[in-house]
Amino acid sequence: MLGRFFTGIFPSSVCESCGAPTTPEPVTERPELYWVDSLRRLFDLANSAGQEGFGTQCIENVRTNMVECDLRQFLNIRPENITIDVDGHHVSLRGQQEDKSSDGSSSSTQMVQSMFTLPASADVSKLSAHYTSHGHLVLKAPMLTPPTANKSRPGVVPIQINRHRLIEDKD
Repeated sequence: MLGRFFTGIFPSSVCESCGAPTTPEPVTERPELYWVDSLRRLFDLANSAGQEGFGTQCIENVRTNMVECDLRQFLNIRPENITIDVDGHHVSLRGQQEDKSSDGSSSSTQMVQSMFTLPASADVSKLSAHYTSHGHLVLKAPMLTPPTANKSRPGVVPIQINRHRLIEDKD
């Protein structure tokens, strides 16, 4: 079964016993850039909005009348190391976390940045940020106008005809 899968992806020869490709054909005109192009595509996909684990998802929740933005990429950053700048409806976040080993021999630094635009319905003057119990940074803002309820009536809509009568003087 794997042989068919690999054969569909790599049309060149495959191993008879396991089905793994032996000599894949280059996918791009410059085969040395194949992995660079693939990594760039994966990076763009991961950082695009709306992806489950990455990117920024802003949802207009009509039930709570709030705009909620889930920023999962700030998972391991402490709140005191995050800067949130708001310019109109444009939001930019920067975070940096430095961790040192217990003996001080090594350290690692994680830097995260995200920029996005809040929906026009968000009241940015009341924007707030908090961490969930799962460690996700969430931005919330109330919506400017509450959603209008659909007040439709079932049935037929009557048509009213207004007739103006001319009243004649009878002398």
